[in-house]
This record gives sequence, structure tokens and C-alpha cells, in this order.
Amino acid sequence: MILESLTTNINATCRYSNISNTNYTDLEFNFTNTNSTNHSTLVTDLENTHTYIYYIRCNSTDGYYNENDWNITFSIGSGHKADTNHDNLIDMPELMSFIARWKADSNEVNKSEVEEARNIWFSGGVY
Repeated sequence: MILESLTTNINATCRYSNISNTNYTDLEFNFTNTNSTNHSTLVTDLENTHTYIYYIRCNSTDGYYNENDWNITFSIGSGHKADTNHDNLIDMPELMSFIARWKADSNEVNKSEVEEARNIWFSGGVY
């Protein structure tokens, strides 16, 4: 399970769905904690190695609906692909190996994953 959250600049009530371009009133799920500027909900029944995208729309207390989706994207996994020894750290050799696999045009590594691994490494390697 994961806590999905967002902040709006005005009081609003937010809803979400896994289907994009859905009208606010037709969105499948309500945020559990909403009707303020801080909104959150616990998302359960998630599967390892899956990426999820939830599309969000909010209705302000003065009746304004946002017309475009905001989205939250996240992945569930048993660790980062670059952490080859599964110690919850990405060290320099692991990062370089991960980048080499990406440069070799591997189907198992994409650019956003390499950028994420690099950012993890620069923040101390802990994820």
C-alpha cells in the first residue's frame, strides 16, 4: 500500500481514477482526506513490479473544476534495478553497470530509470 497525496493552493475536494480524461464527477475514487488544501488517500491492492498512474481532478469550494488531469505516477518493486546486491544502496559500480546496460540499448533499462538511479546515487545511494 502507498499513501497518495497532493496539495492545492485553495480549498478543494479531490477525486482520482486510473483512466485519463475523465470528468471530475465520473472519477471512480475519492481522496479519503480532502476538502482542504492537503489531500491524501491510502491506495491498496498494489502488485510488485507494476507502474501505476492515477489521474486527479479537484473541485474547489467555489465550484471550480480543473479541466486537465494532474497525475501521480509510481512503481512498486522489490528494490531498484541498479541495486544488484540488494543492500538498499546504489554504489558507483552498480550505477556504472546500470548505465552501461542502458547504453547497450537493453530493453530492461530505460532513460528515466537511469536518471532515477543517478539521483539516488547522488543523494547517498539509499532508496
